[in-house]
Amino acid sequence: MLALLAATTEFAALKPWQDMADSDVVGLTDPVTGETRLGCILGNAGEVFGAAIYRGETGVRWLVNVLNGEADCLHLDDAASMDALKIELLPKREMRKEDLSRLKSLDFKPKGKGLVWPQFQSVQPGWLPWFIDQTETEQLVADVPRLSSFATLFRQHPDLLTIICPESSRSCPIPSLAGHWS
Repeated sequence: MLALLAATTEFAALKPWQDMADSDVVGLTDPVTGETRLGCILGNAGEVFGAAIYRGETGVRWLVNVLNGEADCLHLDDAASMDALKIELLPKREMRKEDLSRLKSLDFKPKGKGLVWPQFQSVQPGWLPWFIDQTETEQLVADVPRLSSFATLFRQHPDLLTIICPESSRSCPIPSLAGHWS
């Protein structure tokens, strides 16, 4: 958990939402399992700050459907099928007691004020958001530094996605997922 807190503190210090929108999708491959995940930076709209990592066929398909306008992330039925890990940066007063207790037990004291307290959630289809487990912690430890690296690269080259995907202004077309997972 300490490695995740360190990676998240570095991520928060970058403030990647100043340069990237939640529609700027970063492909991530799990170094252990080879699983494909899609990462999004949250916060460009100024409401929720952090990151979401969509995992497995269900999570990737959910994000693709939202980006293609085929699902509404605010509609309860559509949101109930999300499969993701979420990091949200909050003011201390908005943190859950359980999260604050866990951070205190790890002697975590963020620098600064405001959106510096990390809340980690696991969102699985059909379930309310919950605390992350050890496997999910390890997934985030692998993914958050790579999101930070991409955000740094994107800040240096804001036209990066336009160069890679000239037909699209901010993101690449996503190929059909049919048959990708069997």
